[in-house]
Amino acid sequence: MNVAVQQLLNTFDALPAAEKHQAAVEILRRYDEPSEGGLSDETLTALADELFAALDDEEASHAQRPTLTALLAGVTPKNLHGAEDWGSPPGN
Repeated sequence: MNVAVQQLLNTFDALPAAEKHQAAVEILRRYDEPSEGGLSDETLTALADELFAALDDEEASHAQRPTLTALLAGVTPKNLHGAEDWGSPPGN
């Protein structure tokens, strides 16, 4: 791998997830070199499957709801407030 490719990959790694997806799609769209062998349909499909699996894993990790333990771990004396008086209950 030459220096230019390594720099491209380093820049790619620093991108937010949504921009990584856009860049990957655009690179695959631009890659069209059948005279140098190109990517076979099978290889392209495998690469796309790998990309989508990685994106699915990332999406799933963001979709997980925090546990009560994780939420309570964020409570500190600084962000803990006292009880609030809402008055007496309405009705009879």
